Amino acid sequence: MIELVTEVDGAIHLAVRGGGSAEDRGRSLDERIIEMLAQAGSTLSRTDMRARLRVNNQKLGDALVRLEQAARVNRGERGWEVKEIASKTW
Repeated sequence: MIELVTEVDGAIHLAVRGGGSAEDRGRSLDERIIEMLAQAGSTLSRTDMRARLRVNNQKLGDALVRLEQAARVNRGERGWEVKEIASKTW
């Protein structure tokens, strides 16, 4: 949320308030997406992710493209999921 703030000296400016928990503000959006998808246990739609993460559509889309290009998530017919990393046995 953005608020109009008046300082003690009379200066007026906009300030960002809220915007998620302190823990969420300390982590990147990419990290938050990976954690959320891993905990979900199933695919999630972009709309569901946007609501859960409380982030705008463009930022979410950019992050999903980055994660997909880095082979960390898969986009399927039903939504997004964390890409499983196959473990090798030697």
